[in-house]
Amino acid sequence: MSLAAYLLSLEPRLGKQKAHKRQLEKAGEIGSQAHALIEWNLRQRLGQTVGPEPRVVDTAQWAFMAFQDWANGVSLEPIYIEQTVYSRTHGYAGTMDLLARVNGVPTLIDFKTGKAIYAEAHLQNVAYQVALKEMGHTGAEAGLIVRLPKVETDPQFETGAVPAADALFPVFLSVKQVWLWWFAQEEAYRARKSA
Repeated sequence: MSLAAYLLSLEPRLGKQKAHKRQLEKAGEIGSQAHALIEWNLRQRLGQTVGPEPRVVDTAQWAFMAFQDWANGVSLEPIYIEQTVYSRTHGYAGTMDLLARVNGVPTLIDFKTGKAIYAEAHLQNVAYQVALKEMGHTGAEAGLIVRLPKVETDPQFETGAVPAADALFPVFLSVKQVWLWWFAQEEAYRARKSA
């Protein structure tokens, strides 16, 4: 059998999608399921009407159990869950995961299920803090990233305090400007290419 024929015979079993893309999608599904279960649990704690408990795979359940350990250890009291926030002043919007009292302190919390707490998570958190305040809601006095494990070989949650918003927000605005510049360049390139 020729190499081309052999590769063609593998395609129905392996699919056309590259393995790393399949892994990224699978990891994203675990993160989405863990977020859904956390949201369901928090809304239930606030007495909000919720549907049936989300069905999740074991790895998402593992992340949720780590969340429960963390939440119990910090006397978590949810205030706003999955709240859309926006800044008219600076022109951005997003959905924050949670504003809650953490050991009595109003804290904006982002849940992550990656392998580490990455720096851009701090920028996102600060942007949400500023938007929440601009909207006139209860403000966050602190920001926190909570990384939840997805596998049993990574048994612990990890937390990372977000630097003060007044110090980090100018960095967010600079990154936003770079992204706007890049996007404009891409749009111009596409327009030239299609002309």
